[in-house]
Amino acid sequence: MRTQKSFNRKTIARDTMIFQEGDVANYAYLLKSGRVEITVYKGGKHVLLTTIMPNQLFGELALIDQKPRSATAIAVEPSEVIVVKPDDLHRHLDGLDEFMKYWVAYLTDRIRDLSKRVEDWFRAFPGTSPLCRASAACYRWSQANPGRHVITNRPGGARR
Repeated sequence: MRTQKSFNRKTIARDTMIFQEGDVANYAYLLKSGRVEITVYKGGKHVLLTTIMPNQLFGELALIDQKPRSATAIAVEPSEVIVVKPDDLHRHLDGLDEFMKYWVAYLTDRIRDLSKRVEDWFRAFPGTSPLCRASAACYRWSQANPGRHVITNRPGGARR
């Protein structure tokens, strides 16, 4: 993504919440320096989903599909971001050909679907680490469904 003069830079102090799960999406961000953690609040705990490093985009999903934020973003060290406004993003998306528009929409739906599956795993296996719960769920499913795929690109789960 080329940064144009219309994009604003913003400095964010350590331990600052950039946005919270459930918020309306006002902006997406391109991290230029620092580090940002993306978390969800499940079972009374903050669960780390990923750490954003410089030159990575975050917060874009809610701008694309106009749904509430699916996670919380917190600057864990002093950070600088480029703020992407909805109009900026949509202007770039509107310039795409029909195939690319479809692809962006498809990938957005897939990310939301996979996020929901991870959330379902958290509920199914409380009290253990996310990786252990995910591994246990995959193992049990594979035992009950020999020869079938655990994750597929088909809506509604694995089919063969």
